[in-house]
Amino acid sequence: MTTPAAPPSSPVSIQPPNGLTTTLAVPLVSTRPPIARQTKRLPEPASVLRRDLCASVWDAGAYSVMVGIAETYFGAFALALGLGSAGAGLMVTLPVLLGSMLQLVTPWGVRKVGSHRKWIVSAIFIQVGCLLLLPLAGLASVKAVATLIAFGAATLYWAMQFTAGGPWNTWMEELVPLRVRTRFFACRQRTSQICLLTGFVIGGLALQYGRAYEMELVVFAAIFLTAATCRAISGRFMARQSEPSRGKINEEQISLVQMLQKKGSIPGGRLVVYLLAMQVAVQISGPYFTPFMLKQEGWSYVTFMLLIGLSFLGKVLALPFWGRVGQQIGATRLMWIGGLAIVPISGGWLIADLLSGWQWEIQGFHVTASMIWIAALQLVSGVAWAAYELAMALQFLHGIPRKQRTSMLTLYHFGNSAAMVVGALIGLGVFQLLGEGHSTYLTLFVLSSVMRGAMVPLLMRVRDAAPVVLSMKTEIVASVSSTATSVLEPETASAL
Repeated sequence: MTTPAAPPSSPVSIQPPNGLTTTLAVPLVSTRPPIARQTKRLPEPASVLRRDLCASVWDAGAYSVMVGIAETYFGAFALALGLGSAGAGLMVTLPVLLGSMLQLVTPWGVRKVGSHRKWIVSAIFIQVGCLLLLPLAGLASVKAVATLIAFGAATLYWAMQFTAGGPWNTWMEELVPLRVRTRFFACRQRTSQICLLTGFVIGGLALQYGRAYEMELVVFAAIFLTAATCRAISGRFMARQSEPSRGKINEEQISLVQMLQKKGSIPGGRLVVYLLAMQVAVQISGPYFTPFMLKQEGWSYVTFMLLIGLSFLGKVLALPFWGRVGQQIGATRLMWIGGLAIVPISGGWLIADLLSGWQWEIQGFHVTASMIWIAALQLVSGVAWAAYELAMALQFLHGIPRKQRTSMLTLYHFGNSAAMVVGALIGLGVFQLLGEGHSTYLTLFVLSSVMRGAMVPLLMRVRDAAPVVLSMKTEIVASVSSTATSVLEPETASAL
């Protein structure tokens, strides 16, 4: 069984403020199944299929602009509201956990509604309302009220993000014919990446303008309004797509205990334990990089945008290479490469601090060794995270049967979100113990690297679940790429 690309409404990752490329340098193989095993989708006029595929591409583009221009800057919005570093860290983790708890009703809801499309489109337009609510936090004169509005809207936003993810994967598998699936998702993801990067750049430049003229909250309001418009456009194109199985939903309910014990469906509890433990280690520092750059160091939004963009670029450039490597050595060995490569990334920021005294003037430009190191580190981190995320997807997602996919992804989102909050709370505890300062941030970054290294013994227990099929692997690459939030965590964290 193959797994379609990740939903235009799912974090991966994470949610959080959050890309990869989808094309692998592998030849296309004949994917036409035998007559006895033909896809269940009934033949339709070419015009209907063309309409569905075009609508899906437009949906991906509009969704990605929303992610780039708004979702990526949730943490920065918390800083603009005056919630401080702790508030910014919790803004990108706590609503994710609360949202993942709300989305536990997804399997039941889809069966009750009897339509993946109706469920997803409803979730999308609730998200639109959440984005329109966020600017109201900037109008509140009482910080407690602003906090309540911001966290409440973000929580519902993530609940809708997660609740649409599993059903979308299931729906796309029947909507997109097998013979064109690989090429279609490669095209769709290229569009998504371009639009996400465009939204990210526009958001960064707009916020830099707002900071210069002391209009940050006004600019954030304009950004969220733009994002809501893009999400509404995305929902409109989603609603235009057909649904062959409407009224015939056959979903299997899986409990958390069954997911950890089930044999043959996913690589097993050992992989899940490792992924969640690593998520805790990553999130010790992940949510606090944004306040470190924007508040503690006082860097401009343009600098912030360029550094996060470099990690995105590293993923885009590296994923075709890791796809070929994974084909040759298997998912477990690729997981070892990625799992070890991400260990020193956050701790590498300590070296940047040691290089801060080295600086030069080159043709009127002030250049520091510290910034050169951080830029290189961000590029390398994107390469490392591309290997880790692809290996995770190959090990995990491709083993989920179609009828179990909605239920299993719902449970995994919940466990992953809980791990994110645990890590963020550990980081918050360090702030409470040492106080908020430059040295405390560096302590968090090094502690995160140490904890990542401590999770390596758990990786030794992970085994390959099943051989990697060529066409399957290409589609899973698309699955990891959709959000710029990946299945694992917010993009900002997964780049550090």
